[in-house]
Amino acid sequence: EVRYAIIKPDGYELESGIAVTGVTYSMRLPSDGTYEVFVDPSGGATATSQVTLSTGTTNGLATDGGSVQYETILPGQGLFFAADATNASLGFGISDLVVSSGSGVKVYAYKPDNSWHADFFCEVETQGCSLNLPKATGRYAIYVVPTGLDQAMSFKATLSSDQLQTLTRVKPLALYVTRRGQNARLSFTGSAGETIGLQVAGQSTFPAGKEVAYAIIKPDGYELERGTAITGVTYTK
Repeated sequence: EVRYAIIKPDGYELESGIAVTGVTYSMRLPSDGTYEVFVDPSGGATATSQVTLSTGTTNGLATDGGSVQYETILPGQGLFFAADATNASLGFGISDLVVSSGSGVKVYAYKPDNSWHADFFCEVETQGCSLNLPKATGRYAIYVVPTGLDQAMSFKATLSSDQLQTLTRVKPLALYVTRRGQNARLSFTGSAGETIGLQVAGQSTFPAGKEVAYAIIKPDGYELERGTAITGVTYTK
């Protein structure tokens, strides 16, 4: 094992951890100055590794741009992305996931203030996964990391702003969400005490047979109703 510690300009540790083949850190730097990465192999061992300081913004992935192919080669190597949700809520999608061993990868996301946002297992069997990034001032940090010491991975990543549309009463809306990981936000006005129905029909997905979540959000930002549909669903409130 090798211990990696990030030392702040004042000499105190900001972050530290142990790696056998690789490790990925999320950091929000608290002050100006020169930082240091202290590398300490255990038991007096020698060590070789590839160390990269990444901003997560120079890897070719752009909001509403094309899908980008990524691949890791070294054991323990992860991938880091930064997504700016200052102007719009975003969706981050992983597709065409392939791993050299195991059944998937882990995804971790942190808010612009460096607090936890989400973590989950992304499976090869489901051909990918998605991550919702609500509008917030600053950049989310997203890490895609291997689940095994020698695991390598390849996938396509897509970053999209949420699709915005307006629902009109008694007028069906043809909805097309064509980007992997993208969300849609369909707004309508309502009055307190009003009873209204929401119908979803004729739904299809690629890959086929996937569930789609539909959540009705109140003006105060809290959910009124939520459900999933494979082909269709009806809500009444």
